[in-house]
Amino acid sequence: MGRLQELILQGKRGDGRFPLEELLRDLEELGRFEGGERARFRRAKWIVGLLVVVGILLIITDPVAPGLAIGLGATMVAAGVAIWFKARRRWRERGLMEDFQGLLLPFLREVAEDLDPKRPVELELDLAGPVEGKRERQWQEKRGGHTFVFTLFRDPWLRLRARLRDGNLMELSCTNNWLRRVRSYKKKTKWKKEAVVKAAVIARNPALKWREAGDRDGGFRFDPSKRGGRLSLVRKFKFKGPDAPPLDVPPVEEVVAMFMEIYRRCQVEEGEGHGS
Repeated sequence: MGRLQELILQGKRGDGRFPLEELLRDLEELGRFEGGERARFRRAKWIVGLLVVVGILLIITDPVAPGLAIGLGATMVAAGVAIWFKARRRWRERGLMEDFQGLLLPFLREVAEDLDPKRPVELELDLAGPVEGKRERQWQEKRGGHTFVFTLFRDPWLRLRARLRDGNLMELSCTNNWLRRVRSYKKKTKWKKEAVVKAAVIARNPALKWREAGDRDGGFRFDPSKRGGRLSLVRKFKFKGPDAPPLDVPPVEEVVAMFMEIYRRCQVEEGEGHGS
């Protein structure tokens, strides 16, 4: 078991400096673990639903042996409820937010050839998802005769920094802003997710010069306090989900394109060496 995998399985959080090959291997293993746990939870929900439905039907529809049917039906319903609580507890303890599978892992595969193979990747990863400790605020609103309770979770789950082959540094971070809406009547729940992605390049190679250093149009921002200058770009992606947090993630090709847009705003002067 790799270092990152061990850290994540212990507390759903991990950080450190990892060789690229080790990091990819750990993320792939975590993906298999997460997929297995999610499939197990889905199977449990299906079994619970079957037990409860069959149990209720036995209780209310069997005219031949009502006493036996009621007892068997009640047993099946009770078993379903017990399985549900056990499965939900296990998922809360072991389930991981799967954004790393849809965004981080394919992103690293996509840019692997552009990374310096001799330098480790710095990573901070939090896969707990929208848990109570990340609740930012909660409020109520009345709409159409119903009361709705809104809860906002702020979840900065990813921060990555790596050295590129040209000597510059790249940074990638992602924060999920989760909004849960619960209607008081029948407790109907809806979710919204806003993924805020920030890409940045720090010019450590003296051959790289920013063409439009002061431009903030389109989400660009320049920070001259960083040695060589740091140009960043922010994009927001919004998703909706019915009764559970959305599993959608920002498209990897669009995240990679953000770095390409940053590089379009620079020029490389010939005859200069790489930065350290």
